[in-house]
Amino acid sequence: MADGQLALGRAMDDFVDQLAQNSHSVQVMVTTTDMDNFLCSPFHKPDYTPALGSPIASGCNARVNRFTGIGANPEERFEVCTELCPADVVPTDPFIAFDTMTLETNIEGAQNLSAAKAALACVLPQGIDGCGYESPLEAMLQALNPNASWNAGDRPFLRDDAALAIVVLSDEADCSLAEPTALLDQAYQELDPATGTPAPSSAVCWNAGIVCSPPDGDGVHGACMSTPEGPLQPVSRYVEFLADVRNAGKHVTMLALTGVPIVIDYADTAPFEPVAGGLADLVYRQWRPEDLTADELDQGITAEDMRFSFGIGPGCPDPEAASPGFRALPSPRLVEVCQSLDVDGQVGCCVDSFCGDYRLATQCLLAAATPG
Repeated sequence: MADGQLALGRAMDDFVDQLAQNSHSVQVMVTTTDMDNFLCSPFHKPDYTPALGSPIASGCNARVNRFTGIGANPEERFEVCTELCPADVVPTDPFIAFDTMTLETNIEGAQNLSAAKAALACVLPQGIDGCGYESPLEAMLQALNPNASWNAGDRPFLRDDAALAIVVLSDEADCSLAEPTALLDQAYQELDPATGTPAPSSAVCWNAGIVCSPPDGDGVHGACMSTPEGPLQPVSRYVEFLADVRNAGKHVTMLALTGVPIVIDYADTAPFEPVAGGLADLVYRQWRPEDLTADELDQGITAEDMRFSFGIGPGCPDPEAASPGFRALPSPRLVEVCQSLDVDGQVGCCVDSFCGDYRLATQCLLAAATPG
């Protein structure tokens, strides 16, 4: 997730400039996909607390330990923070607030859009050491819980007169578990190549939440979709929650930056949704040797190892691409929730590639988020 966070942070200047064209009063809350799990708890660092959908408004330099992974030889990606945020600029609330017309902000001592951009760049990077069973849908629901402290009081995040735009950045399948012990159920586990026996891994998230047509001889599935039953929270939980928010009079849109092929063309008119590449070109398939990076091959990692770790193969990039860029798994559950916001012929969902250009992706979100 380090490179994805860095790319999203780099897109924020353009994002704020696009907002300024519409003179929006804006509030931005940031959280993680970490809803914790009993298998993750033993690996938490002493200073780490799972967000569980709550807002994180501290600067990344104050959380610099989050940019070191876990394990005996952990990865270090401090530049994800320091490139975007040389010194912490933070809001006085659990979220960043700014008005693109009056230039009022909740950044202490600063009333300009540059301060808002700086705060976004400092708060957005969240690190690389959280729980590996990512649960963006449940984290979204908890963040938008109307009874949460940050959504109440004199200055709530959720405002009755404001549209709601949701951005989910994730490189794995949603793992919003209703029954966390399902990770120990061998029915959902893949075989560990090192031992030849089933074991828990992120593949459980795919196997327990998605049903696919049988693969062909090349390991390609004709279709994959969420299963309404099983140990994961049903997709209907999130579809119905967002429908209730909409039915209460709020305009709701979503941008899902997930494992689909890179978008190669967008509509010429608002809301500038993808019209070629992207979700339309997504192929559900098993891992192949060409999906692995040179470093992974040097370490002796195989396609079988990746299948054990993640289940389904990557949705992006295309292994034949000249510049493969990032890598991300498809997430049908996330896409289905997003697409539930396409209502009455109006685009409410923008699905774009985790491996693509986030600046172009945010154009669709901003256009769709403008009621009219």
